[in-house]
Amino acid sequence: MLKGSITVQLGDSFEKRADFSWEWMYSKSYFETPDLISQHNILENIAKLLDENQINSTVTKVLSPINATNLRQAHEMVENGHMMGKVVIVNK
Repeated sequence: MLKGSITVQLGDSFEKRADFSWEWMYSKSYFETPDLISQHNILENIAKLLDENQINSTVTKVLSPINATNLRQAHEMVENGHMMGKVVIVNK
């Protein structure tokens, strides 16, 4: 049984022939499945591939430090509808 619910409005997507797929990366830890360690192994492997430049991250913008100004800027970048990739805010 799910512990919460999510409502998604798909009305505008149908006219654009868009598909909606849902994949939740935390389902193993959320539901405490017996194969939980496999999530750790997958993330370790991804980190290794990123470090070796065998795969590329979708991060296109990094803001630092974590503060109200950078939170507003990141939010505006995503809201304007022209953001390509991911924006990340880090505390360096």
